[in-house]
Amino acid sequence: MHASIQIARALKDHKGHTRVMIPHYLMSGGTIIALAADEIIMDSEAAIGPIDPPVGDLIRGTFPAPSWIYAASQKGTEADDITFVMSDISQKAMKLTRDVVLELLAGSIEDEDKLKNVVNKLVSGEMVHIAPISAAEAIELGLPVSTNLPEEVHDLMELYKSAKTTVEYLE
Repeated sequence: MHASIQIARALKDHKGHTRVMIPHYLMSGGTIIALAADEIIMDSEAAIGPIDPPVGDLIRGTFPAPSWIYAASQKGTEADDITFVMSDISQKAMKLTRDVVLELLAGSIEDEDKLKNVVNKLVSGEMVHIAPISAAEAIELGLPVSTNLPEEVHDLMELYKSAKTTVEYLE
């Protein structure tokens, strides 16, 4: 997330009009960067993803911060020290993420209730990390999204075939 936040802040500070084009999808850190743009242009079938900071270690694995908080709350005093520590770190990571999203959306969403709704939807952990938020849903949330993605963007994407893929393209 660190790199995504730095890139997003640089984009937000850019003096000219900025736009992010999403032909397929972007998730987590990509969503952070997109929120910094003046305009988000998505394919009508594209998706963005929630921003739930990963917290963990090499032994137990990395999990979304809201899940560590949930685990600690469910275990209560029966939780082990690591669960408490991970929950504490997760709460701090969630606060940072909420603050960053609010910072990036400053000026884009004027209505305070809509802004809180967007932040909650993106950061709360109500969705799993890979959950897609469609262009239509992003517009309904109040994000500065349009679906006027130029066809040339798809043409450009044709040049970037993955070397390793589980999807087979038929011509």
